[in-house]
Amino acid sequence: MSIYNYGLSPTSVILRFKLLDSSLTNGGGKTGLAYNSSGLIIAIIKDSAAAPTVYTSAGSTIETITTLGTYAAPTSSKCRFKEIDSTNMPGWYEIQFADACFASCNFVGVAVSGVTNLAQGDYTIDCKNLSANTVQVDGAALSTHTSGMFPADQRNIDGAGLSTHASGMSPADVRDIAGSAVSTSSAQLGVNVVNVGGTAQTARDIGASVLLSSGTGTGQLDFTSGVVKANLAQILGTVLTETAGYIANAFKTFFNIETPTLTTASKNQTGDSYARLGAPSGASVSADILAIKTKTDQLIFTSESGTTNVNAHVKASDVSGGLSAQATRDAMKLAPTSGTPAAGSVDAILLDVQGQTDLLSFTGNDVNANIHEIDTSRNAAIKLAASADTMASGAVDTLNFTSTTMEFESSITTATASHWVDRSIAFKTGSLAGQVKLITAYSLVSGKGHFTCNAFAGTPANGDTFEII
Repeated sequence: MSIYNYGLSPTSVILRFKLLDSSLTNGGGKTGLAYNSSGLIIAIIKDSAAAPTVYTSAGSTIETITTLGTYAAPTSSKCRFKEIDSTNMPGWYEIQFADACFASCNFVGVAVSGVTNLAQGDYTIDCKNLSANTVQVDGAALSTHTSGMFPADQRNIDGAGLSTHASGMSPADVRDIAGSAVSTSSAQLGVNVVNVGGTAQTARDIGASVLLSSGTGTGQLDFTSGVVKANLAQILGTVLTETAGYIANAFKTFFNIETPTLTTASKNQTGDSYARLGAPSGASVSADILAIKTKTDQLIFTSESGTTNVNAHVKASDVSGGLSAQATRDAMKLAPTSGTPAAGSVDAILLDVQGQTDLLSFTGNDVNANIHEIDTSRNAAIKLAASADTMASGAVDTLNFTSTTMEFESSITTATASHWVDRSIAFKTGSLAGQVKLITAYSLVSGKGHFTCNAFAGTPANGDTFEII
């Protein structure tokens, strides 16, 4: 029986062992086995399990290994098995189990058997940590420390006696580390810290956890409740030379209001950057305003219903020869104060429109129209009226009959059979709107007009309206 030790709850375990050929007397290995060899049985059991887990070629629960030496988790409820090298290592095989087979146990037993001339192979895998329970050192008994470790009560190192430290530990006078002498003058060790508490560390990691010291001395920061007090001494490397307090007062004055009119994006405007009122350039604004006031002083205002209005007057002297009252009305296309409206005036046009509309007849808001001619032909209008009288309107009714592309029932109630044959039916609404087909049969069925027509492109839907023409 072979014993392997992989430690506590190992994962991705690759087992390699030798299987013997029972037909040989020289202890030779059994070669030629594969995952599907007839009769192959691989069993595994934890020390805490009541029964082993069994994998068999007959049950197809043994898989091959794609790449030897590379762990690949087996399919659920299966293991992996493959020969290593039948020429150079006859009888050596590799097995891979699922990680769960080694979890939470002290050891695991594995047995391989079942193939003709295969001597059963038995193996034990230790799955617990190794711990030392040291009782004596150099014949002297050691007590166990409360932490689970034991202090060393060393009496001599290199023949030199050692005193026992008050803590129960022994002080060490280390002279060399990794072959390098330790400084005896400074009593310091050069240490390259790689891990802290089992976690890999860098100097940056350690620095991120360094506590700052509050104060105003060298290497200290002046801060309160985590807020650092900083004095502005430079901006982008330029030393500030302003009078003390000016910058602070400017910040306070500018930003101590909710919405400042001036923003940090603006800048002071100086010089004659903008054109001024008046001419020539440079005339005072006061002079320009005075000139405007002189003009507005000539305006006449009246107040009416609480509104102040500017009175505008046209002087007769401002119009060459003056205008009479009627001339003014004619210019505005209005009727004279009495008599017939002037030709082309607004009044004349409105009077003509009124004469025409007085001839119209209304029913409610609708104009009553009587068509006397079509394309200047009175006879065409008469024929259209006669044919319109023979037209009928209806709607599809699917209550008793499901429509097809050639048949449907409707709201038409004409009782005479074949009454509408050889007429045309034109749909006005629905998916067939605009389609016209010849009626080939008609009958009244249970109070519904049943039509048969030449095939439409689709099926008439309930409520679709049509005209018989």
